[in-house]
Amino acid sequence: MNLDTDGFYSWGVRDRMGYRGAGGVTDRSGRAVELLFAALRDLSPGATGVIRVVRLDRHARNPSYLPGQIVFRVDTDKATRVFVEDATPYRRAKLMHTWEPHTPHVGHVRVHETSCCDEYQFASEAGVYFVLRWTGDGYEETGRGSYAATARTRLELTQHHRHATQATW
Repeated sequence: MNLDTDGFYSWGVRDRMGYRGAGGVTDRSGRAVELLFAALRDLSPGATGVIRVVRLDRHARNPSYLPGQIVFRVDTDKATRVFVEDATPYRRAKLMHTWEPHTPHVGHVRVHETSCCDEYQFASEAGVYFVLRWTGDGYEETGRGSYAATARTRLELTQHHRHATQATW
């Protein structure tokens, strides 16, 4: 049993019509991949599978998980059923950040640091860290998780960030 609340993997599949197939949560990434491929084999060609990092939501009334970044995505070819790795094996996932609408879970959000032009905000609530950005319609978040994991996400975003008002000297 894994007692680290940052080390869980959620996997799930959908058929080509968008209907949900099997899914679940495990504490081992390799097991999540095995279960994902087994579930895809049971669906018709054109199905899609996704693995994402999840955290146990300690503040929820009923047991639930807070979704994190997608770390693996695979599709089956519509004609041949061959597995086609789509976008995000874990080693490249660090450069692809999935932005989702930010919904406060408990109390107040604390902003620890902002980027040069305030485009990215390194924030937390109830001990969970994430990066926020303003879209004009509301905030989006990425990198939800432990301090260390979210700090890496913040660093990657700010290293590749160039804004019109950023000084070039």
